[in-house]
Amino acid sequence: VLVGRIDPRKGQQYAIEAADLLLERNPDLNFFIVGSPFAEDPRTTAYDESIKKFAAERKLKNLFFVDEVDDPFAAFSKADLVLVLPTEPETFGRVTIEALSQGKMVVAFAQDGPKQVLEAFAKFAKANPALMLCEVGNAMSLAEKIGYLADNPDEIEIYTQHARAFTKKYFDFSETKKRMLNLLLGK
Repeated sequence: VLVGRIDPRKGQQYAIEAADLLLERNPDLNFFIVGSPFAEDPRTTAYDESIKKFAAERKLKNLFFVDEVDDPFAAFSKADLVLVLPTEPETFGRVTIEALSQGKMVVAFAQDGPKQVLEAFAKFAKANPALMLCEVGNAMSLAEKIGYLADNPDEIEIYTQHARAFTKKYFDFSETKKRMLNLLLGK
């Protein structure tokens, strides 16, 4: 699953291309793109039309579009793997933390924000960060990671068994909320 606003900076096109690349090799894999474009931003609405047209032209039976959801955690809970594919640096990578807090495996472009979170997580879990990170803007690299994980599901457990503990220790939501509130209030 890839959850987020439909926007070229969020990399949905690469997830769709990976779904296309994996359709024959792993026909049981399903990809869900969850989100909506920002109606007042013509760039995002044009991108939405473009990625849906590409998916229709490629007849991707393994790809599903779901409009924006109120509860992204519910979307994560249904997924085996969460994709985070920013094409530009992000300041933090909130979706990465949210997915890890749900005990989910994350595969992300090695872009600032998610990259630093996943490298710290890999160190915490004593795992290889290379299994979670792939080259920015490279659908083939992404498809190879997803295909490898689909073929080796035991590898995922090495990561997911530590995900909740990592977020609890370093990104506890109640503590983060307190810190943000204090920051906003100038305390």
